[in-house]
Amino acid sequence: MGLSFSARLAARDFDVSLELGDHERLAVLGPNGAGKSTLLGILAGTVRPDSGRAELDGEVLFDVRAGRWPAPHRRRVGLLAQDPLLFPHLDVLANVAFGPRAAGVPRRTADAAARAHLATVEADGLATRRPAQLSGGQAQRVAIARAVATDPRLLLLDEPLAALDVTVAPLVRRVLRSVLTGRTTVLVTHDLLDALLLSDRVAVLEGGHLVETGPTAEVFRHPQTAFTARLAGLNLVLGVADATGVSTPAGLHVGAGTGGVAPGAPAAAVFAPNAVSVFVDAPHGSPRTVLRARVGELEPSGDDVRVTTLAATGESITASVTPASVGELDLYPGRDVFLAIKATAVTVYPV
Repeated sequence: MGLSFSARLAARDFDVSLELGDHERLAVLGPNGAGKSTLLGILAGTVRPDSGRAELDGEVLFDVRAGRWPAPHRRRVGLLAQDPLLFPHLDVLANVAFGPRAAGVPRRTADAAARAHLATVEADGLATRRPAQLSGGQAQRVAIARAVATDPRLLLLDEPLAALDVTVAPLVRRVLRSVLTGRTTVLVTHDLLDALLLSDRVAVLEGGHLVETGPTAEVFRHPQTAFTARLAGLNLVLGVADATGVSTPAGLHVGAGTGGVAPGAPAAAVFAPNAVSVFVDAPHGSPRTVLRARVGELEPSGDDVRVTTLAATGESITASVTPASVGELDLYPGRDVFLAIKATAVTVYPV
């Protein structure tokens, strides 16, 4: 049971295979152009691959070689996008009841089910409104109700919270978390919080290929790709393990306090931004890695400031400093600095 998927599309350099357990929720992450939209399109039936096959709950969803490519509306796959895409000429109740009505469900039955779905997403008081009378958060909650009204076997979500105001997103996220429980789901997102709260597992795509997968919390605790580490708010340096840390081909050595990777094996040094100190002059003293870097960006992060730098050896390293330190060190984009990475805060993982 669950989802078994494999597909290849040469024109988009897409070649991905993945498995979902019964009622499992998968968050799909990756940079722009990684293949996330292609994955959703193939599952929804709007993008046809050169080859591939998928089974959903033990039944064939599609099989290109066998010539089985059901139309999107025959797949029992629900799709929720950034834009609610509600019918402007129908009220909220009719929007939610539209799918079941189109499938032949009697009006009274469809309307009753629609009211129940609206109550689930805390939108039952909106039944008589038109889409133009809804706020962004209200419209997205209605769209969620509509997406599940047809009782889809698989629910696809394409960054459903990306267009929402930060004050509205928490409510919609809470509603989604409730609705997705017990539903086989594929969620495309760039948001760490969405992945943590709405998924059981994570799949990371890069260049049309699956590069990392595993339980959500585990992937973010032990990221093995630069993209995942950045999303988790961590620094990641890829190289080869040695007796004291990780060394890169460009000559950077990151000392580490923990890790059990055999010397000579591919490895990743992972450390938080608060493990990185910024200096104008070369520091001395405690066991740490010191490297030259140039400041790229400064942006607020809670009570601190995230300083993104480019090391002389080519790695992107982020430090976390206080606003006062920004002034004292006179930090600005283009400023040459020294970074000190605390060895005891670095963990090495095999890759």
